[in-house]
Amino acid sequence: MRNERPKIGKAGVPVALHDVSVLTFGWAEGLVAELRSLGASPALMVVPAPEGGEEGPAERRAAFSAWLRECAAAGLPLFCHGWTHRADPGAPRSSAGRVQNRLNAGEAEFAGLPEEALADRLDRALEAFAELGCGAPAGFVPPTWFAPRALEKLLFARGIGLCERRLRISRPAMRLSSFPISLFGGSRAAWELSASCAELALAPRAPFLAAFFALARAAARPRLALHPVDFADEGRRARMETLLRRVAEGPGFAPYF
Repeated sequence: MRNERPKIGKAGVPVALHDVSVLTFGWAEGLVAELRSLGASPALMVVPAPEGGEEGPAERRAAFSAWLRECAAAGLPLFCHGWTHRADPGAPRSSAGRVQNRLNAGEAEFAGLPEEALADRLDRALEAFAELGCGAPAGFVPPTWFAPRALEKLLFARGIGLCERRLRISRPAMRLSSFPISLFGGSRAAWELSASCAELALAPRAPFLAAFFALARAAARPRLALHPVDFADEGRRARMETLLRRVAEGPGFAPYF
């Protein structure tokens, strides 16, 4: 397997909407339309069976599936983003996996699982995704990006040709280094600080900083990961809309890997 780095030059920013599910697709629907108006083709990280999602009305799940098919027909890549996006507290898990879950509010669904449990949960996720009726996933992204190395092997054996981890994108014959820009969802102060860092990295105003970060983006190939918490109130929404406009006016958006 070879490692690849993009050539230095103007590098657009790939963008993805995380945690898209039957519970959140009203948020995602509007944001997809906004991003497309800015020239982006966002990837959708779909949680096929979110905790509590099965309790929703059948009509809403049918509407969600229909919307996903529309997105796929429009050329937007759909990724399977775990099964429920919640770790099973009774599952066997390594010490590292337990720590990763404590640090991520129990959302590191695949972190630290032994291979048998990993394969079982992966198969449940892919079966739930298939039930949505929107075609095969473009790839797989474990929630919080934490998962054992065996995940790639299991995915490729099942015909899923892309695995996204925290610092790399893997295909059967290629690995691409990539850094996720994801805002902290904890305190408001932490979120604001991470938003400022995202603005600096993706769309700085000062010309000399713009030139520096253009080279950095070409070397590290960052990707922008948007979550529902980034649009939880009017203040956050306004700041994110400003960031997205600045990216559109600056480096622009790139296709998602």
